[in-house]
Amino acid sequence: MWIPVGQTRGRGKLDVNHEHTLPVKDIWLYPLEKSFRQQLA
Repeated sequence: MWIPVGQTRGRGKLDVNHEHTLPVKDIWLYPLEKSFRQQLA
């Protein structure tokens, strides 16, 4: 059960010009524990 949590901003780690030069990617998490909601809260 993959869970979508957001998107990247399309900026590289070394970006100093605040430009969106890299592609925007989706971020997904795969919970390893059944009670992950309780552990995150």
